[in-house]
Parts: sequence; C-alpha cells; structure tokens
Amino acid sequence: MKITLFQITLLVFLIVSACKEDDTSQGVDSLQGVWQVSEAISIYDNSEDRVDEAGNLGQFIFDGDTLRFEYIRNDTLYQGIERWRLQRSRENQGFFRVNVFTLIIENYKTFICEFGNQTRNSEEDATDITLRHEPKEDSSDARVVLSLEK
Repeated sequence: MKITLFQITLLVFLIVSACKEDDTSQGVDSLQGVWQVSEAISIYDNSEDRVDEAGNLGQFIFDGDTLRFEYIRNDTLYQGIERWRLQRSRENQGFFRVNVFTLIIENYKTFICEFGNQTRNSEEDATDITLRHEPKEDSSDARVVLSLEK
C-alpha cells in the first residue's frame, strides 16, 4: 500500500487540529490579567424584575490560579480572593458543535464564560468576555450577566 504525501499531510493536520480543540489553554491564557467590569445585569425571579448597570463597576484580576474580584452590582459590593478553573465542553448549536466554557470560582459562583463574539477560537487573545450565572431552581439568587473588558 502506497501512502502519498497528501495523505500524510492530511493525517498530521487532523491530529494537530484535534489536539488544539481539546484543551482550554487558550482560554486560560486569555483570562490572565486585569479585567474591568463594564456592565452588570441582574434578573430576579422572572425576566420582569431586572436591574441594568453600566460604567466602571469594578474588576476581576486573574493571576495564575487565583482570582481577586471586587465589583458593585445592584448597590452591593462583591469581593473576594478565590481559586478558579476553566472547563470546556462541546455542545450542539444548529448544525455545528461549539465550545462552551465554564468558569468555576471556588466558594463563589459558576459562570458560563463567553469569549468575544463566540466564533471559533475567540478565546485566543480575547479582550472582552461575558460571564453568565444561572442560579439553581431552588435558589433565591439572581441571574447575573457581567460584561468585562481587558
């Protein structure tokens, strides 16, 4: 059986692209640094009771596996120093499977982390993210959407 250069090149490309999709390193690298909270949306009980805020509301500082955060949402200061991690899963969206990133902040909240415009590899060198927190059904916690910029 004869293997052509084209077949070898194709095989190498498939292996490299598969490996690249399987890790979260680009997202983790993008998160490192100082992020300004520019918008906060709080949605209580149902979508009718909502508070929108904009401006310089605080910051998130990702340094290694430690996160320092301090921001104001609905006239309340939220702050802390916690360990964090980023997880990636693949979900169907129409005809395509897309990356879905989850930011887990220990002893605080879990957020869906949307990088930029959510296109392929938008987690690479991202300069804006959206963090979405959906509380558990039996919780009185609000749904929260935070917009952050580097």
